[in-house]
Amino acid sequence: MITGARTSFQIQRDVVYALLLRELAGLFAKHVRSFDLVAKYGGDEFTLILPQTDPEGALVVAERMRSVVSNHTFPLAEAARAHALMESSQHIGKIVLTL
Repeated sequence: MITGARTSFQIQRDVVYALLLRELAGLFAKHVRSFDLVAKYGGDEFTLILPQTDPEGALVVAERMRSVVSNHTFPLAEAARAHALMESSQHIGKIVLTL
């Protein structure tokens, strides 16, 4: 056995996780203006740069993003659960909005 080697299961799980993050980024990008910027930083954190947006407008965008994500069905997550790559009780995650 090689110490530190990743199993096939771990690699598959990581690929699914990366694809879910890509899907989430696409959702964000689809629901902002063409000159807004959606950026991923860190492992699973995103930031939205909203030029020409006051704090009240940022709150509107934040609520829209929360609603879009909570109402979106993530087919890949469902498939991953079906193939036991994610536990059935495991949440995709939570969104923390900071203005």
